[in-house]
Amino acid sequence: MTASSTRPVARLRGPAEILAALPTLCGFVPTESILLVSLRGKRRRIGLTARYDLPSAEAPVEEVADVFVGLLSSNQAREALLVVYTEEPGPLPRASLVEAVSVACASAGISVHDALLVRRDQWWSYRCTSPECCPPEGSPLLVEASPALTLLAAESAYDGRAVQGTRAELEASLAAPVLLARASSEQLCQAAETLWAQTVGRAGAQAARTQALGDWAAALRVCADGGDLDNAALAWLAVTAYDLPVRDEVLTWALDEGEALLALLTRIAVATAPPHDAAVCTLLGVTAWSRGDGAVANVALERALRTDPTYRLANLIGAALASACPPKEVRRWLRACARG
Repeated sequence: MTASSTRPVARLRGPAEILAALPTLCGFVPTESILLVSLRGKRRRIGLTARYDLPSAEAPVEEVADVFVGLLSSNQAREALLVVYTEEPGPLPRASLVEAVSVACASAGISVHDALLVRRDQWWSYRCTSPECCPPEGSPLLVEASPALTLLAAESAYDGRAVQGTRAELEASLAAPVLLARASSEQLCQAAETLWAQTVGRAGAQAARTQALGDWAAALRVCADGGDLDNAALAWLAVTAYDLPVRDEVLTWALDEGEALLALLTRIAVATAPPHDAAVCTLLGVTAWSRGDGAVANVALERALRTDPTYRLANLIGAALASACPPKEVRRWLRACARG
């Protein structure tokens, strides 16, 4: 099994290596979750990795199955790997959910290569009962990284993607400021809004946009060099991101300056309080998804939509993510925006 990349290919061999790779693919260690990994082509290259919270025991399993089949079909999967993470007791919990997803996949022409359970530091197979390879007491998760896992982790680090302990930790790492920091952010953003209106009134919209883009470019260089930006500068960038031409131009920078832009947008997001954060969080979501980081993209877009459920770009990108639009399509759209 391989992970798709233009870089050296990480070949994952066997369930233990695959399970050890999933936190890197997800961006955090899954808990009480169901994951489906798309396997494409004859070489079973890893495509989409979709994670959902485990539904309640009373929820219709067919609904979850239908969602997963739709995602796999849009990702052109030939096969899939299904993994359940839970601390629920008993032998092979959620077997009915696993069976429903497997049946729905089969009806869509997608074979479930294996179905695995992860509980604490061990794993089991829902399919295999051979004590030689799948003992009833479970098999231990990998502790030491193999060369393939080391390569996968290095690629993730190169892309600026950190693996969080849980999804809650990922959300916390991208959370808005609170208490006194929130009050300060609101004041700075209000001042930035006033300055933007004055600049547009004095020099005109085009001149204001040119100035804003110059400030964005300067901040990007500072961020790329590891420098600091004060909160007033971050508030100004957050406010100017609501201007559509400024926002759309900055978006195209993800093509050539993705790492620095992701770092800059993260700084702005964690320094900016609602209701001024929807635009920058959307920029962060698009940039993260263009680089293949669906975990950060989802968290950023969820935050944007909590602030403003009507923000159009966040809704469009959120819908694309939900339909398993691959990162290469996001990059293709950004290239079209750059040419336009």
